[in-house]
Amino acid sequence: VAILTLNNARSIQGVFSEYDRLREACGLILNADKTEIYIPKEIRPGSTHFNIVYSGTMVNLRSVNSVTVCGINFSSNEANMYEYNVERRI
Repeated sequence: VAILTLNNARSIQGVFSEYDRLREACGLILNADKTEIYIPKEIRPGSTHFNIVYSGTMVNLRSVNSVTVCGINFSSNEANMYEYNVERRI
């Protein structure tokens, strides 16, 4: 699942609150520890972190340098993104 949201703790907590409602309604469990946060054009990739609560547990989420969504790589490093999305496909 890929979700676009504002880059602030309140918005990210809102997403996890909705996941928590879904968990209570149908038993779907999200592995919050595997959640990746990609912030385009982050000055220091990997430096941002958010503490959120999911299912009564505090989870520390850190930003990542790149993320792949539907086979497309998004990266803070344009050369890496070009290599992954273009060079590997040629």
